[in-house]
Amino acid sequence: VNAQNPLAPAPGSGPVMKRPG
Repeated sequence: VNAQNPLAPAPGSGPVMKRPG
């Protein structure tokens, strides 16, 4: 789980992808 983006479904989705998709 990404601390910067807890809404991210994948651990690879950081602050760059702030969309659950």
